[in-house]
Amino acid sequence: MGKRYTFDARDRTLLTAAVALLKKVAVAETLEPARLVSIAKLQHLFSRLPHTSPDMEVSVSVVGPRHKFDDIETWHYWDVAVEQKRLSISSGEHYYDPCSGGDSFTTMTWSAVPGESTVYDDYREALWMVPDVHYFPEGVAAIDFASSGYKIEVSDSENPLLSDDEDINDDAALELAERTPDQTSSAPISPQVTSTNGDSGVLQIPLDRDTTFRLHPSSGDYLLFVRCTNPFCNQPEFVIADFWEFREGDVLLVTNREEDYPAPAEQMEQGGPSLWKVLPGDRLAWVGLAPRSLNPEPSLLGLFICFSEGYVYGEPGSPNLDSIMSFGTPTSEPTPEVQRLWKVGYDAAVRPPAPNC
Repeated sequence: MGKRYTFDARDRTLLTAAVALLKKVAVAETLEPARLVSIAKLQHLFSRLPHTSPDMEVSVSVVGPRHKFDDIETWHYWDVAVEQKRLSISSGEHYYDPCSGGDSFTTMTWSAVPGESTVYDDYREALWMVPDVHYFPEGVAAIDFASSGYKIEVSDSENPLLSDDEDINDDAALELAERTPDQTSSAPISPQVTSTNGDSGVLQIPLDRDTTFRLHPSSGDYLLFVRCTNPFCNQPEFVIADFWEFREGDVLLVTNREEDYPAPAEQMEQGGPSLWKVLPGDRLAWVGLAPRSLNPEPSLLGLFICFSEGYVYGEPGSPNLDSIMSFGTPTSEPTPEVQRLWKVGYDAAVRPPAPNC
């Protein structure tokens, strides 16, 4: 059996604060989904302590807002990281006095390696000139992302969805949040954005240029990714290229608007465990048991007809490493009821689209 980490009471206090920091970061409203993957890795690592986890290089940093004390200005930062199997927790502060200038200080560092004693250094007593030095757990407890001025930085050498310029711009995020649906061209499922094939009664939703849909499927719903493999036959051939089974709280994003991508365009192109790229001619059949009654029937809830390239991104309701990496994986072998759901979706997808789509 491999070596474990060894912790004392002080170590456990710091680790509890680090877990609290990661939890606050994971639910921050301004956090892009791409960075949740890396944060989930750290959360998974901490959940296994004192056991070790596979080697990784991930860091999360939070920079706090500026505070004024007469003429003196300060702001804090808190770091949690792992490099291979070396864990580290640290905090620091930037201090600016117009009379003497500015400087950065480390207030605390802690590190742990399996099979060795932890290393802890506390510099707070030497920072008597700084008006608001805090112990790491106290500083984390005071973090409130509902307030403005915080910045979250994530680094992960094995997460292709991250980029060097991912820093959150609070002003830009606020501007996007305040746009109206007409300005963003982002629309929910509604009669205004659907058409009906008169012969089949199938709701068809065109994915055209500059379009975004944000959906909230119910637990047990499915999304089928249907692609035409031979469009030149008298009867075009279609296959189910992939599928997702949704769980409670999952969110589905269908978009070809670059400003709505959960990651930069070049990283979207690389794909991921919960990311599909769709091409013109592809169909997405959203199926479930509706109406929600004592005797629900397999129903088509929506059929996306792709007229331009786009991306389909699934975000789990409770993001962590396992849920992100296994997004959409079925919970069990398909039952006859599930097979009927799939047939409803597939049959609808292979029909010719309505003329007014």
